[in-house]
Amino acid sequence: MDLSAISPTLLVASLMVAATPILLAAIGELVVEKSGVLNLGVEGMMITGAFSGFAVRAADFGTDKNASAEVVGFQAAGMIARTLSKPGTAIEIATGAVLSAGADAIVPYEDADRDGDRIRLREGAPRIAGQNIHRCGSDCAAGKELVAPGTVLTGREIAVAASTGCSRLQVSARPSIAVVATGDELIDVGIPQIAPHQIRKSNDYALRAALDQSHLAGRIERFHIRDHRTEIEAALGQILAEFDVVILTGGSRRQAPTAAA
Repeated sequence: MDLSAISPTLLVASLMVAATPILLAAIGELVVEKSGVLNLGVEGMMITGAFSGFAVRAADFGTDKNASAEVVGFQAAGMIARTLSKPGTAIEIATGAVLSAGADAIVPYEDADRDGDRIRLREGAPRIAGQNIHRCGSDCAAGKELVAPGTVLTGREIAVAASTGCSRLQVSARPSIAVVATGDELIDVGIPQIAPHQIRKSNDYALRAALDQSHLAGRIERFHIRDHRTEIEAALGQILAEFDVVILTGGSRRQAPTAAA
């Protein structure tokens, strides 16, 4: 997968994979499945109505302006498909309902006039087989990738995954990150008095904020270590044992003393 747009420090997030048993628990995580989320083409295999109106046979109306059809029932969303039992009949249908068997078009309410149980198409209303029908695979073909590997999951991607029947996703385990500022000259923001030889810490605040904004890190902690070898070794040893990623900010280049010194 292509993670070129992600900071190298955070690439570790793609290496620690955990199975998410509940789809909603994956919000904000990074998809690492090799195939991403695919349209399997095995669920929801039905033709549905794109408008509320009447399911008809287009040929029953043809070019006859006076043609009519008898409404013989109602097709609600979630109902098993009803059947147009004979020519010249229609079934009232709700948006999203499965297309009635034998029908090949839907006439929206606004294109028809109803008198009791009979409907007539209004002048100029189309009467074409296939009109206003949501066919299988019209959103996307079976096997098409819907959510690519490397995608940070939001509500939009969760909805897509749910619609394909994908209840589990392989996602990255967001790493724990330690941001370590070093230097004897550093003091914290909340200290009111600052001496001439001191500066306030800011780099670690900036890094922490950037990591929070990325949503790619789990636990994030800031640390300050003074410029003492034993303190640095002891503190870093403990931090390295506890965190997946350690970011150091600080340090300087020290020149060797001259002979005159």
